[in-house]
Amino acid sequence: MLLFSVFTIPISLFLNRQTDERITNILFNYSQPLFLLFLGSCRFHRWVKLVLLFLGYILYGYMCLYYMIGFHNHHWGN
Repeated sequence: MLLFSVFTIPISLFLNRQTDERITNILFNYSQPLFLLFLGSCRFHRWVKLVLLFLGYILYGYMCLYYMIGFHNHHWGN
């Protein structure tokens, strides 16, 4: 997952350089799911680790879709 994030975060920054999104906003939004993924690799109980990993993967996937595909595109009527 770390290798995947090494590629997706710079691509997201590159694709959104012309929008009014600040770089710090994009990086902060990616830091939350990555924090959950890293917490999921700690020494918690098995079910806590599974919940943290599941939430981390879901949020990271949503952020990738949001910034790379354009879920925030104002022309789509969202």
